[in-house]
Amino acid sequence: VGPDQPEGFRTIGEALEKARAGAVIRVRPGRYRENLTVRTRVTIAGDGERGSVEICPSRGTAVVLVADAVMLTDLTLRGGNEDLPV
Repeated sequence: VGPDQPEGFRTIGEALEKARAGAVIRVRPGRYRENLTVRTRVTIAGDGERGSVEICPSRGTAVVLVADAVMLTDLTLRGGNEDLPV
């Protein structure tokens, strides 16, 4: 995933829509202003230096997990509201 990846997905949300159970979604460094809802067993991994992938929506919760097993690795998560969980 990366906004300038011609053969990949531009957003993490797009990749999640197409992902099958067990998929590994690799995310290029950058800031992703998305609210993610993960419904499938997947791994979402930052593809770069630690801290170089940030999920930071302007409002709301960064990640909502609906799937029973999800792995998030090398991602920085920031919530969009002080009174909601990240």
